[in-house]
Amino acid sequence: MSLKLTRIKSQDEAVQWIQQLAAWQSLYQDYLNERAHAKNYSGTLPAGISAQRTWWFTHDRLRKAYSSMNTALKRGHLFPIAPDVSRHDMLIEKAPIREMQIRAPMSSSNWT
Repeated sequence: MSLKLTRIKSQDEAVQWIQQLAAWQSLYQDYLNERAHAKNYSGTLPAGISAQRTWWFTHDRLRKAYSSMNTALKRGHLFPIAPDVSRHDMLIEKAPIREMQIRAPMSSSNWT
């Protein structure tokens, strides 16, 4: 998903990318929420996990990557040359991306 960001050249492509991110999140939400529990864990704890922790997210790096893209999208930082793509022509709430309502932009005046 992140590599596709560099290839977006139109407002329609931006909308399509946002829809793909929402679909990806919906598909993999259970995977992102998987936890490892210390009482069931054998071996050395992963880097950054203290002995006092009782659980941690199994796929922490993937969660952070997704969260970073989602936050940048909500703040309007992913498509700065066309802010209407990420802010004005789409309803983006302070909620997980799967709960966002996405609608197509009205114009493409900001795209070259």
